[in-house]
Amino acid sequence: MHHISRFFKYCSPLILLALITLSCNNERLLYHYSKDIDEDGWKHSDSLVFEIESIDTTKIFDINVNIRNNNYYPYANLGIVFLIQEADSVVYSDTLNLVMSYNNGMWRGNGWGSLYEFKTNLIKDYNFENKGVYRLILLQYMDVNPLTGLNSLGIEMEEIED
Repeated sequence: MHHISRFFKYCSPLILLALITLSCNNERLLYHYSKDIDEDGWKHSDSLVFEIESIDTTKIFDINVNIRNNNYYPYANLGIVFLIQEADSVVYSDTLNLVMSYNNGMWRGNGWGSLYEFKTNLIKDYNFENKGVYRLILLQYMDVNPLTGLNSLGIEMEEIED
């Protein structure tokens, strides 16, 4: 009997996560990829680069960022620079202040234990003008260097329906 309760204690969250993942088939999702942040922290000089090829130039996309942080992340926000580069030219750039917690200190998004995931929009209704390889680049501009408490950041692109 003790083995059964131990099984459900440790395996039921994994089974639930697998079911949620399998049920979340988003056909509009063109790209989704995450990059882990070094345990020593995210340095100003560390750019996170996501390469995307073969983009349909007739479609419009929302580009989002997924942030995974732990309880040791010391801020309520994350300051990032977001760039889109085609060949050697920057075709889009923005400086964003992403608010990651509510006024009461609770983290936005979903969490399990001490790990939280928060998804927010970087740019809405973006059209890639040319075919080819694009680089989506994230840089952090917080006052502290390196920035600790972040586990990973990911880029997600969704096609907008006409």
